[in-house]
Amino acid sequence: MSSAVAISPRQYLSGLVADSFIRLEQVPGSSLAARSALSRAAKRGELRRVGRGLYFKGRETRYGLTRPTSDAVVREALDDSGVGPVGLSAASALSLTTQVPAQLGISFVGPLPTFLPSIRLHKRNNLRRMRLHYLEIALLEVLRGTDLFIEQSREEAVAAIRTLVEDGEVRLAEIETVLVGEPPRVRAEFVKLSVEIRARDAHR
Repeated sequence: MSSAVAISPRQYLSGLVADSFIRLEQVPGSSLAARSALSRAAKRGELRRVGRGLYFKGRETRYGLTRPTSDAVVREALDDSGVGPVGLSAASALSLTTQVPAQLGISFVGPLPTFLPSIRLHKRNNLRRMRLHYLEIALLEVLRGTDLFIEQSREEAVAAIRTLVEDGEVRLAEIETVLVGEPPRVRAEFVKLSVEIRARDAHR
């Protein structure tokens, strides 16, 4: 009769693959032991603390451990539903610009988290947004009026968004269900965009 061998928090952390996130609750053992192991690993330079109870194991380079992108931290720390980029961050996520935002801007429905450093948080009140995913929120934010961030022509921008729709990353029908809680400009721009996408599809 065999019995399972308990693994220590340190052993567990040493077995993590590079470029992975680890949460406090995932570490075996008591909460106190797990917290202590994570803290010690961070002090030894084996992990990076990226949020409350959230750590990242990077890859070793000559310059030290690699860091996760702010975008990756947000998507790991927060439920993907109802969360998405704003402004230049939104245009970049949709491949409508090659500009890189100096600071990631994120829109969020509900209480704003306070444990994500170096990220600009924007509260939105439309709870229907919880039905949407990251890039769908990005599209809503672009439609709020961030045209100055878009480098492409209208035709190129519509083509880029149509590609996301075809790939299943943006669901126009689902976005349509949340428009009642969005500003009039967003509703009008969405209708215009949808017509353009469907018109291009009909002529392909």
